[in-house]
Amino acid sequence: MTFSLGRDLSSVIQHVAHIANTALTAGGGGDNTAINGTTIQLSTLFPNNQRAESVALLLGGKATVASSQTLRVTVTLQESVDGTTWTNLVTGTATVGPVTVVNGVTTAADWQYEFGWDLTKVTQDRLRFVVTPDLSASGTDTANVFGVVVFGGLSARR
Repeated sequence: MTFSLGRDLSSVIQHVAHIANTALTAGGGGDNTAINGTTIQLSTLFPNNQRAESVALLLGGKATVASSQTLRVTVTLQESVDGTTWTNLVTGTATVGPVTVVNGVTTAADWQYEFGWDLTKVTQDRLRFVVTPDLSASGTDTANVFGVVVFGGLSARR
């Protein structure tokens, strides 16, 4: 349930589940494989002549990596006129780890990364993020990744 008390955050943002929770194993399933986010059609998401001024992808997950290894996440924001042919707008990366090993034991570490973009630079009606997680080890490290898109600065179009 969502409700607004007037000047609270929920009155100026819109969120969309975007990257499904995806498990990966170093050198195996999901590792260094692009995950396409769901297609977001801006004209449908923002009816009544509204628009958003910015967008952020909030990524998170849990990673179990050896002390000398990392999880690198590459994020690309794409736009499309038809939801079939995509054009890259911007790409960014984040690195998780190396994690601290306590008493010879590597434990899972929660991680998060935020990737934002100015929507005034978007010219097409559809957006998606593409996330590529890459574990540096081969075979033992594991992680998962999920993401939510948040649109901010909602206002009427001029």
